[in-house]
Amino acid sequence: MKNLLKIFILLPLVLLSCESNPVNNPANSSVNSNSSNGTLIVSVKDGSNQNPLSNAGAKITFADNTFKIIKTDTNGIATFTGLTENNSYNVEVSADGYINNSASTASSNISIKSNSNSSLTINMYKSLGSFSGRVLSSSGQAIDNAVIKVGNDLSLSDSQGKFRVNISSLTKQNVSISKTGFNIYEYGSVDFNVNDKDKNSGDLGLNNLNVQKNIIFDTSKKPFGDDGVNALLGISQNLTSLGYKVSFEDFLGKSDLDKTDTLVIASPSTDYSDSEVGKINNFVKRGKKLIVIGEWGGYSHFNFSSANKVIKQANLKINPDIIKETLGTNISGDDEKIISNNLIPHFITKDLTKLSFYSSASIEIINGGSKSIDNNTTKLLSFNSPKGFRIQAYNQGQFAFLASSLIELGKVIVIGDSSIFSLDDSDKSVKANIDKNDNKKLIKNIIEW
Repeated sequence: MKNLLKIFILLPLVLLSCESNPVNNPANSSVNSNSSNGTLIVSVKDGSNQNPLSNAGAKITFADNTFKIIKTDTNGIATFTGLTENNSYNVEVSADGYINNSASTASSNISIKSNSNSSLTINMYKSLGSFSGRVLSSSGQAIDNAVIKVGNDLSLSDSQGKFRVNISSLTKQNVSISKTGFNIYEYGSVDFNVNDKDKNSGDLGLNNLNVQKNIIFDTSKKPFGDDGVNALLGISQNLTSLGYKVSFEDFLGKSDLDKTDTLVIASPSTDYSDSEVGKINNFVKRGKKLIVIGEWGGYSHFNFSSANKVIKQANLKINPDIIKETLGTNISGDDEKIISNNLIPHFITKDLTKLSFYSSASIEIINGGSKSIDNNTTKLLSFNSPKGFRIQAYNQGQFAFLASSLIELGKVIVIGDSSIFSLDDSDKSVKANIDKNDNKKLIKNIIEW
């Protein structure tokens, strides 16, 4: 039924777009060009006064995960040439005395065009001090991707358990560390001041809870109308096979949430109230995990505003649009398939090479949370190929389908469409969507992050 709905909704949109904007039809555009002549001019500035930062290291990452580093000149400029048209590029910047920052052309709505210059500005903010150390389990193993919270400042531990939190206030700050499956570690209050602004905690041990991870799929807002359990059988069965405890419950009606590790909100069809959003956010802030799964624009059983109210605190938004990569006559078949092999390096995308989506909504980073955007912790992680486009308006380019962020000690993952995890065979390949490419690996990475 979901696919039939999509056909009826998409067909007039396709005809309207083709009639009103024929010049932008992908078959007639330069989106398939093989030219490699684009230039990206990266301007690095001090975010507090907008002065250019010279001698900053700008690192650009290519689709094959190779990279190039250029130092900014006296005007704060680093110029990267020979870039492939319409490809997405991620740029990370480091500078002495500043907090590292990053941005991607796709998330900044910048398109690389052959024989043209595109501009990307990255603002850097000074680090007043730092709190560093290493997170270990009680058995001495390094814990990666633990969340370290110092006051309002956040960071994640790396693969060796090491971390460094750049602090924004030279005052007394409370320090806490969290990772799903472990007890929260309350380090206590640390006094940062001008004479003692850089602290090193040494090794910090987290105690493993040694209990089965408990994942709740919220049923309070009628996911997929009244078909939530059936629509989510693929992902719920896979999680059960991996050893996790899975239940479909009214999350909002539960009073004891201490034993719940992860909340999944998938295609809510009715609205969350402000107080209900507050309960969800308070749950996440305590070191829990929230997964929000959207749907393609036009699906009648997905309330976009409801989902976006929940993820606003994470500075993320699901757009009411439909992203596609090809346009033919059989819009219910292969035209739905979106291959995402442009993956930003992250634990969630670790060991993944390709994901298969089927007509998804896009995700973007927005200002809106209680904390300003931090591109080191809020990231768009998975994009379509350069031949993708937004069908409603025929905007061409690359769009994100997967994102991650932090809300205090907790983690948030947003996915543009449920089709990636369904038992449907959307492209008639005699294989369920969840079994295609690295879709199942993605599920495990998300839960283990």
